[in-house]
Amino acid sequence: MKVLSILAAGLLLISCANTKETTAMAPEEAQKPQRNIAVTAQLGEFKKGDALTITRSKVEGNILYLMVAYSGGCTEHTFEVIGNPILMKSLPPKRSVQLVHHANGDTCREWIEQTLEIDLSALAADQTPGSEVILVVEGIDQELSYIFE
Repeated sequence: MKVLSILAAGLLLISCANTKETTAMAPEEAQKPQRNIAVTAQLGEFKKGDALTITRSKVEGNILYLMVAYSGGCTEHTFEVIGNPILMKSLPPKRSVQLVHHANGDTCREWIEQTLEIDLSALAADQTPGSEVILVVEGIDQELSYIFE
């Protein structure tokens, strides 16, 4: 019986030798938000992208902050912001804008929330300080006023 107990203990130790060593995360590390993702807007043709939800938006200077949420967690996701090169005739002019999410084949189901910091300079109606354009962003109910700085 002693031999059987020693053999079982030995097998248990050998099977545990292949596990990854992890350390516990400090409470303040668990609360840290993810870093913002920097994206530069560009003019071009709209594209098909993967699903995401825009939960909040705010324009400050030449930067658009978008809080986005999507499922994933196994691969790195990337984003593009594309503005229609043609301005709508209105005062101030309006520009359609699309946020394109590339999940890169990620089929994981973790719910991820991140903030995108989008440089809007390329979407300005005119590269003159004070020039205003209204951004009509897919996925956002209200129009966003952007004044080039």
